[in-house]
Order: sequence, then C-alpha cells, then structure tokens
Amino acid sequence: MPLLLSACLGDGGSSGPPAYQDRMVFAPATVVTPAPLRAQAGDTGRCPDATQPCFEAQGDILNGKRTLAGIDDMQVVLLSQLGEGVQQRTVTLTTANSAFVSNGIADAGTAPGVQLRNATALGARLRNGPAENLVSLQLWEPGSLSTYALRLRTDGADQTISFNFLGAANARLHAVAADFLGVGTDSLVYVAGDWIGHAAAVLDGDAVRQWAAGPALGIGSTASLTAARFFNAEPVAVAAVTGAALQVQFFGVDTAGSQAITYLADRTATVALRAGHSAAPGSARVVAGHFTDPGYEQIVLAFDELDAGGNALGVTLVLLDRDSSGAMRQTVHSGVLPGAASRQIRLAKGRMLAGDAYEGLAVMQDFGPAAQGRIDVSLVGYQPDLSPRVLGAANVPSGACSFGMESGNFDRRVPQDNGVLLANRNLQLGLLLGLDCGGGVTRTLQAAIWQVSPAAGSAANLPLVLRGTGPDTAAALLPINGALPVRDPIVGVSLAVLDLQGRSEVLGPPRVIVLDAHTQPSVVVAAPPMHVDWVGGRLTNLTAAPPGFFARYTTGTTEASRATTRATTTWSFAAEESLDGKLSYGTCDPTATAGGCVTVEDKVSAKQDLGGSTAAWNSRVASKAVQISQQTAFDDVIWYTDSTLTVYAYPVIGRTTCPAARPACSDAEKVPLTLLVAGPDTVRPHSGDGTIATWYQPPWVAGQVLSYPATQGQLQAAALSDPSQFKPLSQPRTWSIDDTNAEQTLTWTGVTDSGKSVASSANYSGNNTLSVTGQYKAGVVSGSASLSFSIGGSTGLQNLTESQNTVTNTVGLGFSKTAQFANVPDYSYDFTPFLFAQQTLPGAGSADPAADGFGVLQSGFVVDLNGTAGAPRGFWQRNYTHGPDLALLHPNRITISGAGSGSACVALGAGLSACAQATPSAPGQQAHDISRWMRGFFISDASAPGQGGQLTVATAGDQLVLQARVHNLSLSAMPAGTVVKARFYAMPWDLTHNKRTGPSIPVCGTGGPCVHTLTAPVLPYHTDNDQPNWALISQTFDTSAHGGKDLYFWVVVWMEDSSGQLVAEPHQRGLNDRPQDGMDFEQVAHLEQAYGNNVGLYYAPFHILEPGTAVANAPPAASGAPVLQVVEVGAQDHRIGLGQTTLLGARVQVGDAPLRSGLKVAFYDGVPGAGGRLVGMHRQPYLRASAVYDLRVAFHARTCGSHPIHVVAGPGTRHEHVVRMRTVEVRCS
Repeated sequence: MPLLLSACLGDGGSSGPPAYQDRMVFAPATVVTPAPLRAQAGDTGRCPDATQPCFEAQGDILNGKRTLAGIDDMQVVLLSQLGEGVQQRTVTLTTANSAFVSNGIADAGTAPGVQLRNATALGARLRNGPAENLVSLQLWEPGSLSTYALRLRTDGADQTISFNFLGAANARLHAVAADFLGVGTDSLVYVAGDWIGHAAAVLDGDAVRQWAAGPALGIGSTASLTAARFFNAEPVAVAAVTGAALQVQFFGVDTAGSQAITYLADRTATVALRAGHSAAPGSARVVAGHFTDPGYEQIVLAFDELDAGGNALGVTLVLLDRDSSGAMRQTVHSGVLPGAASRQIRLAKGRMLAGDAYEGLAVMQDFGPAAQGRIDVSLVGYQPDLSPRVLGAANVPSGACSFGMESGNFDRRVPQDNGVLLANRNLQLGLLLGLDCGGGVTRTLQAAIWQVSPAAGSAANLPLVLRGTGPDTAAALLPINGALPVRDPIVGVSLAVLDLQGRSEVLGPPRVIVLDAHTQPSVVVAAPPMHVDWVGGRLTNLTAAPPGFFARYTTGTTEASRATTRATTTWSFAAEESLDGKLSYGTCDPTATAGGCVTVEDKVSAKQDLGGSTAAWNSRVASKAVQISQQTAFDDVIWYTDSTLTVYAYPVIGRTTCPAARPACSDAEKVPLTLLVAGPDTVRPHSGDGTIATWYQPPWVAGQVLSYPATQGQLQAAALSDPSQFKPLSQPRTWSIDDTNAEQTLTWTGVTDSGKSVASSANYSGNNTLSVTGQYKAGVVSGSASLSFSIGGSTGLQNLTESQNTVTNTVGLGFSKTAQFANVPDYSYDFTPFLFAQQTLPGAGSADPAADGFGVLQSGFVVDLNGTAGAPRGFWQRNYTHGPDLALLHPNRITISGAGSGSACVALGAGLSACAQATPSAPGQQAHDISRWMRGFFISDASAPGQGGQLTVATAGDQLVLQARVHNLSLSAMPAGTVVKARFYAMPWDLTHNKRTGPSIPVCGTGGPCVHTLTAPVLPYHTDNDQPNWALISQTFDTSAHGGKDLYFWVVVWMEDSSGQLVAEPHQRGLNDRPQDGMDFEQVAHLEQAYGNNVGLYYAPFHILEPGTAVANAPPAASGAPVLQVVEVGAQDHRIGLGQTTLLGARVQVGDAPLRSGLKVAFYDGVPGAGGRLVGMHRQPYLRASAVYDLRVAFHARTCGSHPIHVVAGPGTRHEHVVRMRTVEVRCS
C-alpha cells in the first residue's frame, strides 16, 4: 500500500497526538439557482417531474388487480317459468383449453305466488382463497306494489333486503363485486330499482352464513354499475344514471362502522350532449379499466345517441379521467360505432392480445328482432390522444339475442413446437346467447368463447387491427362454441365468469416497502493496475501514470459512446420469511425440481399478465443518457444512479414455497409465497472517480498491484457475492507491462468494427461493495403501520430489475500506454482485463431475456506478477517477501500530479511527467483525516450479515454487523499460529460544528469482547487457487443506546502470535504497540509506524433514528419556507499546490420539518451539466428540522489554475438548487 514518511505523518514518534484543528473558512454562498419552496407538508423532494411517477403515492401499483394468471369457468343462472311459479337453475360450465369440458344443472327450488321483477348473478371472492363464489340476486314483488325484496343467495345462505318503492315491470337490478372494504375479499354494491346499497358476506368457516347490508340510498333510474379505482387507492362504486341529464355518479363505501354506501356529490359528471340530443332509454353502460396511461383506472360510458328527432346516431363513447390538476375531465366521441339504436349494449374490457400495454374495450350491440337478431361485437382501443379507434368487429349468427358478455381467461393455451400446450393469459370473451328468441321467450341458450388471435391469413373471420403492435397487424375474433339445452321457457338469465376451481393466483392487499436514497452503479470502468509504494524510505512510482496509462470505452465511429439508463417497473416472486423477528423477502428458486416457488408456466403466465401493467408505467418514465467518453485517472470511473425504490409485496393467497436456502423443505418449513412489484423514482445519473463514492468498495485500490485479484476465480469472488453468477462479456486477453507504447482494445464478444450496443437489466443490488441504501420503511397500503424489516435478509429484492442500462456504440474497452516506464524487466507484470456482468437470476421475472447481462456492466483486472518468468521478478522478491503486511485500503493516501521528478515520477514524454504525492496524515482532524479514509468497511443488518446494500441509517435497538476487509499486501504467508485482531469504534459527530461530541465508542458486541479475533490466516498475493488475499473481520453493534446520533466508524487491525505478542510487520508498516482500552482515534493513529496502514475511518456519516422517527408525520411547513437551503460554502484552503488535497464544505439550513430521506450534496469543479466534473458527493442520511449541517468532501485538482466550485444540493429532487463559492487556485510550482 502507498504509505507515508513519519515526518509527513506527524505520528509514529513520541511527541503524542496533536489537538483537533478545523481550518475550514466559510462565506455566504452565491446563488446560481435558488432553493425551491416547500410543495407540501412533509415534502421529501421525490418525483420532481411527470417523467418520474411516485410509486409510493400510487397506493397500489397494480391498481386493484388481485388476480394473477386467472383461469375462469362460466356459470349461468336461469329463472324459468314452471307452472305458476318460478324455478332457479344454476348451470355450471367448466373449461379447459378454451373449451367447455363439463356442465351440470342444479335446481334451487321454486317460489310460487310471487312476481319476479329481475335477476342477476356474478362471481365474488368471499373467502381468503383462490376460488370464487357465485352470488345470485333476485328482485321479487312479494304481493305489495309498494314493497320489493332483494334476495342474495350464496352457498345456500339467503339474505332478504326490503325496499319501499313503486313497482315497475322492468325494475333495474345490477351488482358489482370488489374489495370495497380493503380486507382482501369481496363485498357487493348493488342497485335495485331506485336504491343503491352495500352488502358483505358473513362467513362461518368457509361457508356463507348470511349477508350483512348497510342502509341503502335512494337514487334515480340507474342503468349500469362498475367498480373503479379512480380517485384514490380504494375501489369506489360508479353508477351511470339516465334521465333528463346523462350522469356518472360516484359512490363510496364507509370501510369502518356501518359499511354504508356514501354518495360523493362533488364527483358527479354530467355528460355534455349536443343540443337536443339524448341517450336512448336504458342504453347507457359503464366500465372501468386502464385504457390509456394515467396510472389509475379510467371510466368509459357507452350509449346510443339520438338526435333531436329521435334518430339513432350510433354509439357514443365518453372517457372520464383526470387532468393535470386532478380535476375530472371527459372526452366525448360520437358515432364511434355507427348504426341503428341497439336494443341493448354490453361492455367488457381487458388485455386480449400479447403486447397490449393497456386494456381494450369490447362492445356488444344487440339490435333486436327488428334487425333480424343482428348482434355485433366490436373491439375498441384508445389512442394516447384519448381518441377511440375501432380495431375490428365480428357478427353473431343472425336470429340470436344476447344475455351476457364478460371477459375472462378460459384456460387459453398455445401449442409449442414440442407439442406442449403453454398457458396464454390474454383475455377472452364469454358470450351467452339465445338462439330462438321469437315471441319474447327463449328455450335454447348457447355459451360461446371468443378470443383475439393473430389472423395469419384467416379469411373466415373479420380481421382486426390491434393497437400497440402497429397499424397493419391483423387478428381475428374466433368463436369456440358450446351448446346448452334448456327445457322450460326462460324469463331471467344471468352470466357469471368466475374461477370456480381456484386455478388462479390471487393476490392479497400489499405491504409497501420504500427504499430511499438507493445508489448503485450502472457502468464501471476499472483503471488499469498501477503501482506506487514506499521502497527504501522513498516514494517509488513504477507505473502510476494515469495521463499515459488509462482505460476508456472505444467507439467504432465518430459518434460518442453513451450510457443510457431507463428506469422500469419490475416484478419477481419471493418467499416471505422472518429473520430474527424481522420481515424479509428471500429468494425462491423457480427452477428447483423440488420446492420451487413457481412453475415455468406460472412464471410465463405472470410475465404475460403483468406485462401490460408494468409497460403502462414504463412508458411514462424518461430515459437518462450520459456520455461515457471519460477516461480513467487514478481510480476507477463509475457511472451510477440515485433513486428511490418502492416495493409492493403482494401475498399470493393460499400459496407457500420453500426458501431457496432450503429447496427440499418440509411442508411445515414452507413460507408464504409473495409477488414483489416495484418501481423506481427520482432517478438521477452521476459519473466520476470511485473515490467520490464512499460506498464504492471493490477489493482493490489504484496504485497497489498487490490488492488486485491474481486469478479469474479471485476476480469473480471479488465482484459478486455468488462467484458462479459471473458472466464474461469479452474473451480474455493478456497484456504485459513493458517499455513500448501501445493502444489496445478488449472487445465485446460478437462486436463488429462499427461497435455495438450492450444492454444489461440492472437489478436492485444486494452487493454491499457496489451499492448503498438510505432510510427504508415498510407498511401496509391501508394504514401507516411500520414493520421491522430486514433489508439485508431480503435477498429476493435482487430479482427486481429497476432499470435497463445500455452502453451504445462501443467496440470494447481500450487501453492506452504511452508512459515511459523505466527499468521494466525488474518489475514487469501481466494484466488481463475482463468485461463482465452477472448471470440473470432465475427469479428475475421482468428481466429482459435479450439483454447481454444482468446487474452492473463492469470491467476488472487479473494481475499476474509471475508472468513468463514463472515467479515474481526481482523488485517484488526484494520488497514484499519479508513478512506479511496486514493492511486496510486507503484510496486517498496517494495523489498523482504533473509536477516533480525523481523516484516518485514516471516520464510521459515531451518533458511531462506523472508524479506521486503523499496526502499528509492528520489524526488531529479526526474524521477529516483524509489519508486514513478507507475502502472496505461494511455495515449490514445482524439478521443477514454482509447482505444487502451498504446501510447508512438504523433505528435505535437495531442490531448491526460491522465488517472490515483486511488485506495481506505481501508475498509472505502469516506464520503458523498468527491471528488477526481488530477494534471497531463509533465516533459520535456533531455535523453542525463538524467535530467529535465525545470519546469514540468501542464496539464490543452484545456481551462480547471489544477486541475481535480472526483466526483464519489472511493469505498473501498468490496464484495457487481462487481464495483471495483478503478476509472480512466482523463485530456486532447494538444501537440501543445511540438514538439520535450521527456516527463515523473506524477500525484498527494488527496481528498477534500464539502467545499474544504483537507481530511486527516489515519495513515499518505496522503498529508500535497494541491499542489499549481508553484510546481514541488520535492516540491509536499515533501508534502507527512510519508506513503503517492499520487504521482506517469510513467517511460516511451513519445516523441512528430514535424509535418511531421513521413513521412520524412531518409538521406542516411555514408559509413560503424552503425545505432546505445552502447558506454558506467554503474550503480549508483556497490556494493549494498541484497534487495536494483539501476539504470543501457547504453549510445547509434545514427548514421546519426533518428530511427523513436524507440529502445528497454534490460538489463540481466547473459548471454542472456544462463540462463541470463531479469531485465530491456527501450523503447525509437524516437531517433534523431547523438544524444547520456542515457537509464536506475532499478535493484534489488535476490541473493548475482557477477552479470555480459549484455546489448542488438535492440533485435530481424537487429540492435541487445550485450555489457557487470562491475559486480554488491551484499552483503548478
């Protein structure tokens, strides 16, 4: 590791540690873009524009969808005249492969002496399971013209509800079932005559004992009823009412107490008909669906329009949705389906062809006997401009009459090449027709299944042009018929499409987990392996010459390469588990032969069924593109995104699964199966050196060749938590360090001279070396309850693909070596670059199968010191074989500048050079000792140590695991009996005054020792096997006593022999003595020898919330107050030499509400978005209300001259604003 002389460090001697000094000088900030005012109380700043919908605010990302991969049957309720009474029959038609396979008729007895006015039937999920129930409703006139009775029948349970209204021969009766109470099962809203009401089934075990109804409301003559999620997350009943004015009225259900129906008077929509025009009596029908892309259900009203003379103008469609302000909007289109007035209109909706992002509308027009029994079925799709387009039509054989049309999937299957019938989840239409309708009496019915299929030249059916696949795509409605004989004259018929057999996957109400401030890279370009170190008391630079030795993407044309990130909604199956009492979502393996969570058919069905829902959201999200021409300097270059991920976890009712860790578990060990559906928002791309991102922690560091993997297996272990998931995207090719100039390219597999685009489905990263997560919270849609949630244990989140990343127009990774390396034969080494990603995880349901990879597109290196010599050359043997060098990695300890000469410099030609310079040690600066900022410190939940992204926040009482990566940067093995020791500390920090608030807190674990021991040896650099030359040493941390604190973590490591004595490290690279109880950062740093690398501080503030903080509501903002504002900016030094490092700072004033999602403050050298270079990013995970925060980053200038520093607070959020400070002057001499 590059190390420092004692004289530079100011420690390693006997004078003792220096006192804390803060040299930062602040001045008022110059405003470039002012701070926005608060938009709302508790404003988090998320979702700054319409291209980034807020998925948490949606309440339910599936908009009430509760059936996944539905498979339906049909039931027909018949009321036939039997002498002087009426008999009810229920005909059940079960389906398989789009055909009726059985039918049965059940008689429900007779009811003599009463007059039946109307009847209807529908399917409803009344119990917590996949099967639905048939509910029949009958409106009777018991003998009094002023009293009517509504009877609800299910499972033999009757409930009679009486109404007082004047009798009518055609009294209306409609019903709709939905989860109106938000409990995961359905209840009913019905309209009987002039009354609307709500009824819920009361269960006795699995049977319906009775129906409980709330008080009904008197309304006008209602023609149609539907349920929609239009204004909020809960379903509301919608009634279309005809009369003097055609209206759509909204009704809600009181979910607490009375469960009564409520009229929402302020939401009534009166259709604006043309002067003198009217709707044909009884023709109006209404249906709710996702017809375009508003993120909620819209409503379509269809009716036959008549002109002032009563002439039919065809079917008019009215689309109701909301404008940008949330106000109701109606879009009216007349004559969409021309023709005479219909005797009856029926509507159905659904996604009926693969690729449809939105739902189509099926319209049935029954023109009656006057038109010789003509019945038309048309398919209508809505365009982005909200205009309807008729996609095609088909005719029912003449002479028929209609009794019902509903959408469903009747076990539709498609034959594959291997003969297997694979499920097709596109919806079909179930039709119920009368075939002999003369004289107003029907004696024969026919049930039919119609479906939309690609026409492929079929001439027998009318072609349809389907939206979403291009205007010339043809398809056809194909009837599949089944006959149903009925013995007696029919006086009442109802069709219900429902899942009688429980073949569907049913989803319960979701939990909502919000993962705030998540950051992970999309593309990584690793810097080529370079080496600079202290040798013989001198800083010796072998190959650290970034201007003459670098990597970057190469292009095949003059067009620049770009990295494009498109945020996407995503889904996967997971296993809901409990880890140490915390909720988690683990992986479940869909490929397992035993205990797999879902079958291949389940997965294909889910992808098809959810594809439309997710595609609708995805179409609203804009891509983010950045150029990737940046070449590496003295560190890797990362292109990364900040985002917030909202995860909806839907339990799959009645389904359990084995966790992936126990694929052959017993039934007792199975856990609930869950569907995760998620969407990212507030997506902001960034790019810069790896040193600006404390969370970027690969197990190598620029300037230290011995920190790099020595074999491909070691690289795989370094890059991925599961090395077997490594997916190379290039063919290995090896280069050697020599004294020749070279321009070389490592090409993508399958590339041409003109370059290619390489895509990866970027999953939610669970790799703590490459990602970081801010505050997270979990709750349920119907309330604000919080859950104890294990983010690290939720490995199932890694199956979620939150974006599609594409690198365009690249040939591969190019290397330029023009630096003039001296005396190369003494230290030459080989390096093999790899372009790679991750194999697609089996459970990643929404991953793009055509993508080249999964996860991060990155590069990495394998370094072979042996080369063709068969053993490390003389330089390595002379300097790295004198004993193990136990080390932490410090990426800021060495900088490279262009000034100087001697052993620390490498010639670049033309009189230029690249010179290494040590960053001075400053233990008196405590957390701001830049030279000891470390790479390789990990914070995770104790329920899942080392798993999940790096944590930045916890709640008091959480148990954490702290881990430090310890290297052996030598060629020497540890002597037998040697153990590694470590002490972990938490430094309490005042971020207002930027100083320690008290002694560092030893992290001793729960009842455990304060000194942790790693008994296994840390291997040296070697090529013998795939075990790396580093290891993790861990300690648990109980946060109970630290609520409300901001902490910096630091660690010290050393070796002891079997007798407990300190093991000396070679060349003054260790400690002079073991750390003792009571020592703090300054004292421990003072124990380091001249070139010691045993003390490291993780420069990322960690906040511990007081219990309950994460779910408390924010107080309202003061009028006109900004949420936050950068008020002062400054630097420790406004004049520095080239190669030196200083601190930049910004003082942020928080408004009258806390920022629970935290804040990121970006520092740019130059103007952001206009060539400015990101030089630092401070992440503050939590900010208290009305407090001032002093947030700092390190700044190292690459060039001489004036450097205008700009500060961006809250980049990518609604809080974003920009200020600038005095320039920093960088001297070349």
